[in-house]
Amino acid sequence: MDSPNQSPDIPEAPSVGRHFDFYPLHLIGMLAMLAIVVMALFGVFGRTMGEGSAENAGIGVRIEYPQRIRYKEAVSMQITLTNGTGQFIDTLTVALNETYLRQFNEVSFTPDVERITDHTYVVELADVQPGEIRSILVEFRAERYGQVDGNVTVSTNTVDPFVVAFDTIIFP
Repeated sequence: MDSPNQSPDIPEAPSVGRHFDFYPLHLIGMLAMLAIVVMALFGVFGRTMGEGSAENAGIGVRIEYPQRIRYKEAVSMQITLTNGTGQFIDTLTVALNETYLRQFNEVSFTPDVERITDHTYVVELADVQPGEIRSILVEFRAERYGQVDGNVTVSTNTVDPFVVAFDTIIFP
């Protein structure tokens, strides 16, 4: 430095060779990310429908329900009942548990709900002829994410109640 107003000379940067480190944990992470992408492409995280069925004393019930859905997605559930008893049924009662429906908004039933209790939404189907098939459509929108367990209970005044259990996974 010759004069006090001159700045000092900046030294040259050291020579550093190019170097790439790839550890086994990097490979595991890359494979996990690749697996998630492949599963998404094959629809693992998309909407899928499940089925459940049961029969008791000639009365059959079949449920088509959303098995995996996305948060805020509107979906429907179909409950199909068959009178295979060979006898007239004056009232066929179908109850869907309230804890399942609590996870959803904009819930609507066709035909309409007859009554709502602390634990169930009850639909009553009147005058079911022998061999007749009736359906109940439930439409709703997912409001919370996680796994939700549900069940449908079917009964008449002559047949003991029986249950079909199911569950729905709601992805964020």
